[in-house]
Amino acid sequence: MHIVYVVADQGIPVNGAKGASIHVQQIVRSLGRLGHDVTVVCANRGMEQGGFAVNAEQVHGPELAMHVDHLFAKADRRERQAMADAEAIEDHIVALAVTKPVQLIYERFSLLSRAGLNAARRLQIPLVVELNAPLREEQLTYRTLVHEDEAEIVERQVLGGAHRVVAVSDAVAAFARSCGAPAERVMVLPNAVDPDHFRPRPRRMPSSEDPFVIGFTGSLKPWHGLEYLLRAMRDLCCVDGERYRLVIVGKGPMQQWIEGFIAGAGIGDHVSMLGWVDYADLPEAIAGFDVAVAPYPDHQDFYFSPLKVFEYMAMGLPLVASNVGQIQQIVRHQRNGLLVAPESPAAIASAIRALRSDTDLKCRLGKAARTTSLNNTWSDNARMAVAGIEGAA
Repeated sequence: MHIVYVVADQGIPVNGAKGASIHVQQIVRSLGRLGHDVTVVCANRGMEQGGFAVNAEQVHGPELAMHVDHLFAKADRRERQAMADAEAIEDHIVALAVTKPVQLIYERFSLLSRAGLNAARRLQIPLVVELNAPLREEQLTYRTLVHEDEAEIVERQVLGGAHRVVAVSDAVAAFARSCGAPAERVMVLPNAVDPDHFRPRPRRMPSSEDPFVIGFTGSLKPWHGLEYLLRAMRDLCCVDGERYRLVIVGKGPMQQWIEGFIAGAGIGDHVSMLGWVDYADLPEAIAGFDVAVAPYPDHQDFYFSPLKVFEYMAMGLPLVASNVGQIQQIVRHQRNGLLVAPESPAAIASAIRALRSDTDLKCRLGKAARTTSLNNTWSDNARMAVAGIEGAA
């Protein structure tokens, strides 16, 4: 099929480094490997990143000439621009189809975009919508949403009108159904991994004197639970001294707090902060870990599908993860990882000590994690997302 993949969100650079960008790149590349001809139409092409870049046609609506001098006005302008961009993307898709027929539109859901829905209706072809989060609720909770009523209308029209809604977790699927998506059209496909890019690396045998390396990757944001991992690290260092080292890969708004905690806890000699690492180089950084940690807090509605969990597992690492949300469906305690109570530094520390002291457990969980990852690939996700959808309009 000729598939048009739509990303109307200015905040997601198609060739960027954030998790959403990686998701886009992997699905687009996987659809191509399946034999589909994919045209990416987006609001933000981003900067190319070597072999992981995808070709994308960047489309914008007319620039809104508005003077903005406060938060509300800036949000209003940004949202109006998003709506204008979506209209321009819709027209661009329809124009594309004149010279190259389009069989399917696949849109990553954006807060104020009807681009895919309207273009699909005009072309009388099916639409697949990928939903990664309850975006309107996120915007209301963490940022500013001026056109709330319009966002809700768009949400209901797009999710209710799509021929298939691909949700990244059960919680997101439930949200889609609450917005009018027919239950039979909603499919849950958790995030995934490229097991050829993230694969186990040969490791030297550590001596009894080598520190046990605990690893974390990701944006340094409050909802990743780093404070619990740092407190666990403080406890480990107080009891066991030089035997542990924490490596943090990533950057984000919590960096200053993290650096302050490390200094205040006196564990600076036991923590390395590597900063941002290019996606192409991330496996090499992870390969230095003895154990990886996903210390998510206990969100009431944990709707995330964490990329890091799949990447750690594909690297053949034993994983310590919070027993929350979708994680407990992927990680099976004592089978392919260790699940711990969320927001419990003591539980994290105890699990890490267990892996340090039991090499057989560490190796067994790592091998099982790798096997699990082979059943959660981007190629499988892409195939299932569009399977049987051609001609459904």
